Amino acid sequence: MLTALQMLIARHPDLLAAPEEVDLLDAEPPLQAAHRLVDAVRELSDALAGYRDALHHARESGPGDHRDLRT
Repeated sequence: MLTALQMLIARHPDLLAAPEEVDLLDAEPPLQAAHRLVDAVRELSDALAGYRDALHHARESGPGDHRDLRT
């Protein structure tokens, strides 16, 4: 996945620009597609980080620990 991102950035250096600096409506179709792929990878990365954090939290609390339940 990282190799694909590196190839996209090599072909489209505009991917490194801040999103508010790039007008995707005027961009060429390959650049629009590259932006969509980068956005999808970013969302996947964020979802995996959230999943990892949830697993870490679950391991910390343990199966018999009910501190997070309302009383």
